[in-house]
Amino acid sequence: MKEVWPAFEVDHENRIRDDNRWGNLRQATHSQNHANCGTRTDNTTGFKGVQFCKQKQKYIAIAVKDGKRHYAGFHATPEAASVAYEAKAKELHGVFASAA
Repeated sequence: MKEVWPAFEVDHENRIRDDNRWGNLRQATHSQNHANCGTRTDNTTGFKGVQFCKQKQKYIAIAVKDGKRHYAGFHATPEAASVAYEAKAKELHGVFASAA
């Protein structure tokens, strides 16, 4: 409808795949589109970007951009790691960052 094919991918801003209203669609790189995904189903901590490190017995926050891992530190609780992840994701992805 806009006579321009997206250069990369199309992202659903509200993450609802069948909500194809123009106001909900935006052009995104693969990395930005992935940043707007929800928590994976195999996630054991319950928080996006948070993993448990057995060696240190702490939770680590990791945000990924363009295939590169960006660490946001080790934390005593998954909630604290989630807050650190959200800040790092916002720094890396801006409006495409999604905490859930």
